[in-house]
Amino acid sequence: MKAYANLVLTGFMGVGKTTLGKMCAHRLNFEFADTDLLLEMRSNASIAQLFAEKGEPEFRQMERRIVAELAAGENRVISCGGGVPLLQENRQALRQTGLVILLSAPVETLLERIGGSTHRPLLETCAETRQQRMQRLLKAREADYKAIAHCKIDTSRYSVPETVEHIVTLYRTVTGMP
Repeated sequence: MKAYANLVLTGFMGVGKTTLGKMCAHRLNFEFADTDLLLEMRSNASIAQLFAEKGEPEFRQMERRIVAELAAGENRVISCGGGVPLLQENRQALRQTGLVILLSAPVETLLERIGGSTHRPLLETCAETRQQRMQRLLKAREADYKAIAHCKIDTSRYSVPETVEHIVTLYRTVTGMP
């Protein structure tokens, strides 16, 4: 398998992993895979249902199996659920076969993007405001996000097409892909 056979997009909820990932996959002529969507399809349940019924530890193990499967392939743009980098096994598997780009944005931007979404179980499970909870989760995940990423892009600084162009150019430059 070639180095960086995949492009991996990671980061917190609302940074644009799915939207950008689909567009990057189209530009690179790669398969698009979203860990959250695959989990929902295979379990026939939403992420919120899986968290409620199975709990976070079991959810993370289901996620780990999907990450291992996706990382083993080639020519994929993999959009990772926000908690994927929490497990060392996930970080290792994804970095081994993919160029991992951490997407970020300020908390205020993330809150605007996710709006009143009710399928964000980690934001719905406590008495804190969404902003407080988001800030606390981002702080808690900071080291794991840094540990998985080869580079970082702030998606609030560019339009969606500009961000896609930036990601695709970066991938092609690093991999030597025309």
